Amino acid sequence: MRHAVVRAECRSGTPALSVLDHGSGFDPDAPTTGLGIARSIRESARAVGGSADVETAPGEGTLVSVRIPLPSAEWRPANTPQVA
Repeated sequence: MRHAVVRAECRSGTPALSVLDHGSGFDPDAPTTGLGIARSIRESARAVGGSADVETAPGEGTLVSVRIPLPSAEWRPANTPQVA
């Protein structure tokens, strides 16, 4: 693989990022010793209220799409002091 297409946009206030490569792809249902890329990306996105899709197959490229909503105005990272 020599090239990838990266696309970023904001739809209805939700940032969306996709990465498409024309590599050799993989079987997303094949057993792995770890979480596997498809599962780890989906779970990471869900952990912050987003979603992710991984589309791939052996001999094909891979498309990864991630959508993560922006935090609300009330949101603050953990351990951030509140200013009065």
